[in-house]
Amino acid sequence: PVILWGGINGMKVSIFISFVLAGLGQWYLAHISGVKGIFRLWSSLTFMFSGGLAFLWRLGWYELLVGMAWFPWTFAAYWQALKKRDFTSIAWTAFCVAMILFTGGGYYPFYLIVCAGTMLIVALIAAQPEERIIQIRRSISIAFFSAGLIAVMALPIYDGYRLILRESGE
Repeated sequence: PVILWGGINGMKVSIFISFVLAGLGQWYLAHISGVKGIFRLWSSLTFMFSGGLAFLWRLGWYELLVGMAWFPWTFAAYWQALKKRDFTSIAWTAFCVAMILFTGGGYYPFYLIVCAGTMLIVALIAAQPEERIIQIRRSISIAFFSAGLIAVMALPIYDGYRLILRESGE
């Protein structure tokens, strides 16, 4: 949006999209969790208009707002990936994890690791013994695919960093 509509209007559109993505993500998380009807809608609207997101926007923490919108998407995709047996759920979860790590703040990886670890422990406790190995393998696959996506995006940035630090040839 910033490229299309400029710095001021593009940021407004981007913030609006972040709020909408946050609400839709929370609706998706409630759907995956088994919440029904009006409660799913209430959960979505509560997260979308929560004071936390508005606080991030009001203080000018644009990047943190955009990153926060991806948390419900990631948790829903991860929970679904633990239950399904297809590659697309692993790829979607890895994409969501990469979006959090690239759009969020420095402490977002810690939130992500603690929450995903807790979700994995709950899934392992609730699963049958033969399903536990599969869930652990899927979690490891998600971690590797996420690291691969992050490397594909981050390595060119880090490679260009060395060119900034070199001295001019005068």
